Formats: sequence, C-alpha cells, structure tokens
Amino acid sequence: MQPWKHRPPSVEDIATLYELSLTLGRSLDPQANARDFANALQAHKGLDSVVIWAATGGGDFLPLHTTTTIATPSHTPDDHPLVQAINDQGYVSVHASDPSFDRLTTDRPIRSGAIAAVYLSEEGFIELHDSSRSAPFEHRELRQFDDVFKKLCHTLRGGRAHQQLQSEIAERKRAESRLFTLIQNLQDAILLENQDRELLFVNQAFCDMLSIPAPPEALIGLDCAQAAEEAKDLYEDPEWFIESIERCIADRERVVAMPVRMKDGRHLLCDFIPVRLDDGTYLGHLWRYQDVTEERRIRHQLEHRLNLERIIVDVSTNFIKTPGEELDHVIESSLGTVGSFVEVDRSYVFLLDEEEGTLRNTHEWCADGIAPEKENLQDLPVDALPWWIEQIRTQKPLIIPSVADMPEEASVEQEILEAQDVQSLVVVPMTREDRLVGFVGFDAVRKKTDWDTDTVMVLRVLSDAISNALQRRAVETELRQAKQEAEA
Repeated sequence: MQPWKHRPPSVEDIATLYELSLTLGRSLDPQANARDFANALQAHKGLDSVVIWAATGGGDFLPLHTTTTIATPSHTPDDHPLVQAINDQGYVSVHASDPSFDRLTTDRPIRSGAIAAVYLSEEGFIELHDSSRSAPFEHRELRQFDDVFKKLCHTLRGGRAHQQLQSEIAERKRAESRLFTLIQNLQDAILLENQDRELLFVNQAFCDMLSIPAPPEALIGLDCAQAAEEAKDLYEDPEWFIESIERCIADRERVVAMPVRMKDGRHLLCDFIPVRLDDGTYLGHLWRYQDVTEERRIRHQLEHRLNLERIIVDVSTNFIKTPGEELDHVIESSLGTVGSFVEVDRSYVFLLDEEEGTLRNTHEWCADGIAPEKENLQDLPVDALPWWIEQIRTQKPLIIPSVADMPEEASVEQEILEAQDVQSLVVVPMTREDRLVGFVGFDAVRKKTDWDTDTVMVLRVLSDAISNALQRRAVETELRQAKQEAEA
C-alpha cells in the first residue's frame, strides 16, 4: 500500500486513531481485544458492522468478533472470492453498484452500501460495512488505520501466544495428573516377616526395587536382620536405616510414610504395619515401600511450571500496563525476573538496524558476579557476524549447548562469546510481520547448560512480549507526534 494521499489526517482522525489504539492490549484475551477494537471502530466511524476474522492455520477464517446482530457466516474458506481478492491486493473496497459486489459478499447478508476488507498479516483480516455509503471506502481512509491495524495484529498474536501457553500448561497438568494416578496405583513393594524376623513373604516389586536377582520365593525363610545389615549400603545413611528399622520393631507401633533416601538418589516412603491377633498377640510386621522419586520430580516440575506461568503472566501484564517512558526499565527488570528464575547468568535484548547494518545490545541483566557486556556490544557490524545472522534469520531458536563445540564457520562468533566467558547460550529472534528486528537471549557463564523446552518456551514468550511492547511504544510515539503536528 502507498502512504496517505490527498490530505494529511485531521485532528479528529488522529484522536480516533489514538482512542482505537488505547482499546488494545488491555487484556491477554484475543477475543476481548477484538471486541473492544471492533466496537470502538464501529462507533467512531458510524459503520453498520465490523467483523474481525481470525486465521485458523488450516486455510479457513473464523469470526473472532462481530459487532452486528445480523447472522454472520460461521466461517470463511480460503477460496472465498473476498479472501482471494485480499490475498491479491492486501485490501478490498467495493460499492454495491460494482458488478463484483455480489460475488465478493457471497454468504453475507449485505445488499447495499460499501464493504472493505484489510489483511491483518497472518492473523486474518478485518471486514467493514457501511450501508449508507454512495461510493466505496477511499484508499486513504483505509491507509489511516495502518498503524492501529498493525497494533491489532501484534495484540492478537500476543494473545494467541498466551492462549497457546495456557493450553500447553493445561495439557501438561492433565498429563501429570494421569501420571500421578498411574504412580499411585502401581503395586507397592511388600515384605512380611514374623516376630523372629524370619522372612515370610516378599513380592517381585520389592526384589525389583532393591535389584535382588533371585525370585521372591527363593528368599522365603531368610533372616531379615542379617539381610538388612547386608543391604544397608544401598541407603544414603546406612546406620540411620538400621536404627530406624530396629526402633520400629521395638516400638511395635504403626509408622506411615517414613521417608527413606537411597544412595542412588531415589526417594522411598516406608510404612511399618504391626500384625496382631485379636487378643493382641504379636505375630510380626509388614513393610511396605513406595518409590516416590518420580512423583517428587513431577511435583517439583509442576511447581516449577506453575511458578513459570505466574512469572510469564506478571511480565506480560507489566508490559501491557507500562507507559512508554518506563518501558526500558521494565524490560531490564523482566530480563532479571525471568533470568533469575531459569537460573541463567545473563539475559539480554539486541535490536537490528537494517539500514545501518548493525546490531546493538539495548537491554541487559546479569547475575551477581557476572560482568556486564552491554557497553562492549554496540553497533556490531552485521557483515562481521555472517553465521550468527544466517541462523537467526531462519526465525527459529538458536540453541548452543557448548560454545567450545561451535562449527568452524562460526569461529568469529565463537571468539566473541569466549571473550565473554559464555559456555552455553540460547537466543530467540524477535520479528515483526515476519521481519527480523532483533533477538532475546540467555547466557550460561559459570557452567554449560542443556537448554530444556521450558526455558526455550519462556524465552519465546518473553521475546514476543518485548517485541510487542517496543512496537506499541513506537506506534504510540508516532501517533502522539502526528497529533502534535496536526494541532500545531
């Protein structure tokens, strides 16, 4: 599309654009943002309807929000004439007097006035209808909404990323719940001995737990006191293990969920159950062991994920609420919050200046004892970093578990990283409308790190949030300057 034609925007136009911009980003819900934006646009421009269509990823488009009470199609396929026209031109503007009007409005309850539709990047398109118009929407009218439509795209993309994260977390919780159920229903390790500590029964689960090669029936009749003495080195604290057994037997009182730590790192829970006749005669006791190592790991992982979710929501909310003049401080604070949680040594933002052909480290956080590098990483020539630029232009995460093992063609980048004592790193590109604008990264300085999926995921979300916030500030600055110029 071309810049504004015929005349610059009026003060009223700029005020409308500014108010439309303010409707966006107040929520992480794409539908809420689409609703607020569509309602405001309809009210300010006196339209009959505004429909925001969201791309499904499968070719079709679904109505994310419509302001009309008249029936709207449940979906718009990618071969619909309106969609094809948008794909060809980037926008559509047509009046009912145009011969193509009926074809473009197929399935739509529109018979008069004018319609317009504007492509919203990969997020979908927005459709406008004004039944009172005697001519099509002018090109310059639609161009005036470029910046707010861009902000709408970024807002919808951020909301979609947030919903995807919520969906992934919910699925992880469901999977972990199923796994908890499975663990709880596994057969426990059981051993039964009499009052003289002669082994009466043991199951296969017990043999498996202690890596006993003999079948259970071959162990019947063994002296359990002697067997415990021989096996005590399997436990993290051998003497504590023997003392705990002897104390349970001497007290002859039920013990539930006594924690037992194995030398190999496993965590067990032990129940001691005295066996008595109705008259109180003591016959022996049963030992029941549960391996809760995996359960503890999952609980820790779940707690970690829930804490991560809270941090992501807090960071995203802070970006939405923060005015432009405070954004730099909030970005560096967010780098510190997330970097501390995932236990990295350095986190940072680089912005790419395509015109100058340089990279600039704009924001940085360092853990205690880690030297900052921001001042040393200004105006880096892109041409001097060919391998690095080639990797991040793919718009995929760049994961380097070991700087020392980087390929030969990355020798320049390897030298720069080694000078900063970086052992491992992961970076995620920042993009706007499929255009590379920079990247966000984590460095591991003290030790090598194998980056897990959670760390890469949170870096993706942080990258999107920072990119959206910087874009929002740029749009708001442009709108404010345009308003000031118009009022001057």
